[in-house]
Amino acid sequence: MATNGNILFSTPAGPMIFRMRPGTEKQRLKKPVEDRGGIISSNVAPPSAINLTEPGTVIHDDTTPYYSSSYIDECIKANRLLELDKFKLDPRTSASRRIETAESDEDFTEEEIYD
Repeated sequence: MATNGNILFSTPAGPMIFRMRPGTEKQRLKKPVEDRGGIISSNVAPPSAINLTEPGTVIHDDTTPYYSSSYIDECIKANRLLELDKFKLDPRTSASRRIETAESDEDFTEEEIYD
């Protein structure tokens, strides 16, 4: 988990847990999150996890909050936790790619889904 004492994504209650669908963005963020004390997985659900998705993703679920994965990059750059709500995606104005409420895992390997 955290190396060199870097616990950016840890709280007194334990590691911050981020949920993200399998894909290249999740793969890119996995090591930086885990190296800083957090967890990123496709196999957790709210309320215990913070839903992340790539910037520009269209969200069709206005009952579950989604946040831009750029939150991770910006926190690392600032070396501190930033205000999460500033990265919240608005389902009415998000654009580009689409996330369905009922997500299908058919396009991903079993390792990607349960990682």
